[in-house]
Amino acid sequence: MIDKKYTEELIHALDNSQDGFVLFKQNFDECALAFEVGDNAKGLKLVEGLSKPIQDFLRFCVDTVSTHAEYIGEDLFNELCGQCESFENLIKEVLVEMEEENYVEVGDILKYDLGDLIGQMAMIFPKLSEAVTKGALSTQV
Repeated sequence: MIDKKYTEELIHALDNSQDGFVLFKQNFDECALAFEVGDNAKGLKLVEGLSKPIQDFLRFCVDTVSTHAEYIGEDLFNELCGQCESFENLIKEVLVEMEEENYVEVGDILKYDLGDLIGQMAMIFPKLSEAVTKGALSTQV
């Protein structure tokens, strides 16, 4: 049985996630700009500052799927899992490019690939909230 309080907190987090997506996009764009203008030190510092939020975000997604999969539905579940996998792969690609000091490529991945993906993920979170809310209500009856 899923903890009611945890479910309520999850729904609240999903409902209030849009500002976080905007902030991610802004941070990705800021990093990309730093790399574009050749300020690699600033870009690297900004990327380093994103490390924990990115880890927390991925952990949140995994926790959501693992704890509430029964409420989400197969199509939504698959869509979110696919997006999380793409997100994780893009982060790995960023790390490889950073090791190779291809900073303009790092910026492009952040601005375009991750930026677009964050936009897609922002659209799925309200659907997740709705699915979890409906699932939670149906188990209370």
